[in-house]
Amino acid sequence: MQLDGNRLASLPVELCNLTALKRLCVQDNRLVALPRQIGRLVQLELLDAFMNVLTSLPREIGDLSALQQLTLQTNRLTWLPLTMTRLTAKIHLHWNPLPIDCHERSTNDDSRARLPELFAATTRIDMIRDEMFVVCVGLQELELPALVTLEIVDAAFPNAIRMAAKWNVITAIKHYCRTQTQ
Repeated sequence: MQLDGNRLASLPVELCNLTALKRLCVQDNRLVALPRQIGRLVQLELLDAFMNVLTSLPREIGDLSALQQLTLQTNRLTWLPLTMTRLTAKIHLHWNPLPIDCHERSTNDDSRARLPELFAATTRIDMIRDEMFVVCVGLQELELPALVTLEIVDAAFPNAIRMAAKWNVITAIKHYCRTQTQ
């Protein structure tokens, strides 16, 4: 399916019901995120999201077991979900503000070899990935007090993450959001 250059800000969730879809090209749009339901596209072989404004990827991207090529160049990705380690696809990540330089040496190379190094570089407390980070950002939009947010996050992730780490993420997100609105 070719959806290139349409100035799309989001993809309709209904698109993810096309479970026989093999190619999805969404180059040169204004996509900020991919729908979490993208993991339903179990026969997808090519996902080309070159030149958008993606800041993160859903963890369900790791469910795309048939994927052979994932093109994410020229976005705004600063971290990747750990589920990407399940992919066997060629992954193209260059021209993203990732903490590790992922520029390929040639068009045949992919960024797959850099994933372990990339994940290691994004394990700092201010870059905790996946569910907890998503929950904290979502709760920030409710403008709850930090201690209320901490109680909710602690109930959602009781023993998976240290309490001090949870607090550091919550306060970092609140501080970041506050500085963005000023």
